[in-house]
Amino acid sequence: MDIRDRFPNPQPVDQYFGDWGFASISDVAKGLGSSRNVVYAAINDGQLPVRYAGRRALIARDDLVAWLNSLPSVSPSAKGESQKNE
Repeated sequence: MDIRDRFPNPQPVDQYFGDWGFASISDVAKGLGSSRNVVYAAINDGQLPVRYAGRRALIARDDLVAWLNSLPSVSPSAKGESQKNE
């Protein structure tokens, strides 16, 4: 699956990270243009580290960037070819 399919409407995520460099799961999902379920799936799979401040789950900006960089990349031409084959 192409990253553009998982995150169809990404937003600049820096606006969601406070001065400390952490954001809530909801804010991360909103910044990615995705659902919280996608973020929770990455957390539950051990791909995206999460920290807790009391009961509030927080994601570090650096961890989010590392996770996004670890996702497979597909060139636009390869995406078009895979859609032709479906």
